Amino acid sequence: MQDVADAASISRQTLYNHVPNKDELLRLVAQFYFSDNLSRCAVALESTDTLEEGWQIFLDHFVIEVWRTINAIPEAEDFERSANAVIAKEIQAATDQKIKMVIDFLAVRGAATLSESRRMEISRFFYASSSGVKVSARDEAELLEMVSTLKSALIALSE
Repeated sequence: MQDVADAASISRQTLYNHVPNKDELLRLVAQFYFSDNLSRCAVALESTDTLEEGWQIFLDHFVIEVWRTINAIPEAEDFERSANAVIAKEIQAATDQKIKMVIDFLAVRGAATLSESRRMEISRFFYASSSGVKVSARDEAELLEMVSTLKSALIALSE
C-alpha cells in the first residue's frame, strides 16, 4: 500500500481513507481494467464489417492484450494465482460481458443461419479456448501462433 501511496503522491493514510485494504484496491483495479478493456473492444467493433476483423479485435483485446498485461507484472505467475481468488467476482462479470459481446457481434455480423444457441456455443468456445491460449503460451511468439490458429477456427465455426 505504501508503494501505491508513493506512486500517487499521497500519504498511506489518505489511501486507506479511500481503500480499506490491498484486496479492495486489487478489486478496484481489476474493475477498472476490465471495464476499460471491454469499452475499447466495443468501440473497435463499431467500425468492423467482417467476421475476420471482429474476431481479430476480440483476440487482440481479450487474449493478446490480457496476456501481455499479466506477463508484464513481476512474478506474474504468483500474482495470477493469488489475484484470482480476490477478483473472482470481477473476472466472472467481465467474462459474462465478453460472452454477451461475442453473441451480440455474431447476431449482427455473423451468418444469418446461426441460431441463438449456436452463437452461445461459439462464444463459450471462444472464451474457453482463449483462456487456454493465455495460460499455455510460453512466450509471445507462441501466443501469436495459437491466436492465429484460434482465429481460423472461430471464422470457420461462425460462417
